[in-house]
Amino acid sequence: ILDMIGPSNVLTCSDVDETQAKPNPYPVLHFCEKHNCSPGETVVVGDTLGDTGLGRNAKVGLTVGVLSGSGREEELMDGGADVVLPDVGHFMGWYKGWEAGRRVRGEVN
Repeated sequence: ILDMIGPSNVLTCSDVDETQAKPNPYPVLHFCEKHNCSPGETVVVGDTLGDTGLGRNAKVGLTVGVLSGSGREEELMDGGADVVLPDVGHFMGWYKGWEAGRRVRGEVN
């Protein structure tokens, strides 16, 4: 996935200290400030309740749960995921279709 979106557009747990850890919204807010974007323009992809809680708490535009870690589908959805995919490898194909649908509906300028 890094080849598709570029490593500078990714935030990992090593980018913040433990007092600002997920589900605290700080990691996303810091990322948005650094990259001059809003949380509403941001996507969080993760496999734990901490990840989906981070997306929910930061009020991101899209939170995607993936089943490649410890989270179960029901937990990730209840924890804030908008959608749950089998693993991160499915994300780009799903996202392109989702984004195309938004364009057709006029949700994207």
